[in-house]
Amino acid sequence: MIAATGAQQPILTVPMVRKALKDRRYRTIFLIDLAVPRNIEAGVDDLEDAYLFNVDDLSKVVEQGRAAREQAARQALAVVEEEADRFLASLRESDVAGELRALGEAAEQIRLAELDRSKKLVASLDEAQLAQLDAMTKALVKKLLHKPTSAIRTAAKAGDADLVQALVDLWKES
Repeated sequence: MIAATGAQQPILTVPMVRKALKDRRYRTIFLIDLAVPRNIEAGVDDLEDAYLFNVDDLSKVVEQGRAAREQAARQALAVVEEEADRFLASLRESDVAGELRALGEAAEQIRLAELDRSKKLVASLDEAQLAQLDAMTKALVKKLLHKPTSAIRTAAKAGDADLVQALVDLWKES
């Protein structure tokens, strides 16, 4: 039941609601009092199987909902900020992908040039041995490049453009 009249005193009293409960064989009654001043006596809430809610109760529910939404909004904002930071870091990392690819290509050219220079030394090797030598030199280059490329990626993610440039320049000069 909802009460919202302009009456200046309660129009539903405890005895009235008690009789209504008895007539309804004590099935639960929900009463909502939207009036100010109140249309339903406060003592009705003390009756078993009668639940009285008024404007103050509704205000509390609204406030709890607002507080829960604010908390959820703060949590959502934190997730968005974290993901935005991660996305920006990945963009910065992808900005150096070309430099890293160039470093890898330069190292591969050096590797191939050294193998070519060593033709006389490896001329007596069969195909399997040459394949093993090729795999070994590729692995060696990969291991030598691992730390510098990791350092460049880490500096790029952190947004340290000066360090990235210094590391790239250091590698290019060697």
